[in-house]
Amino acid sequence: MLGFVFTAAHPVAVLVTVLHDGAAWGVTAWSLNVAGYLAGVGFAFLCQEVSNKEATEEVKRMAFWILVWSSITFGVRVLDVLMLTGAVVIEEIYHTPQAPTLYANIVSEIVVAFPYASLALLGSARFLRDNGRTTQKNENIITRS
Repeated sequence: MLGFVFTAAHPVAVLVTVLHDGAAWGVTAWSLNVAGYLAGVGFAFLCQEVSNKEATEEVKRMAFWILVWSSITFGVRVLDVLMLTGAVVIEEIYHTPQAPTLYANIVSEIVVAFPYASLALLGSARFLRDNGRTTQKNENIITRS
C-alpha cells in the first residue's frame, strides 16, 4: 500500500519543486530522481505480487529481490533524510530545499518512502527467515515419520 502511495506522492513533490524552485536541477539530480521513482514503482508492484501468498519457491525468489531492493532503497532513504534535514549536503544531487519544496519532500520521502522501504526490508527479511525455518521443520517431520 505504501508503495502505491509513494507512486502518487513523489510526482506531487516533484511538481511542487518545479513550480517553486524551477526545473534546473542538473542531469545528475534528474537522473537519480527518475531512476529512484521508476525503481519505487516497480518495487511496489513486486511487493503487491508477493503480498499474502503461500511460500512457494517463486514467492521466495521474489521476496529475495524485495530484500535486495529494499536494502538499497533503505540506504537511499537514510541519505534522503540526512539531505532533507541539511545534515548532509551533496550539491550534485540537490540543495537542501526550503518552504513548500521541503514540506512536499518531507511527506514524499520521510513520511511515505522511508516507512515503505523500512517495512519492505523488515517484512521480506522475516518472510525469508521464517519460511526457511518452516521448510526445515516440515522436512524434519517428514523424515521422522
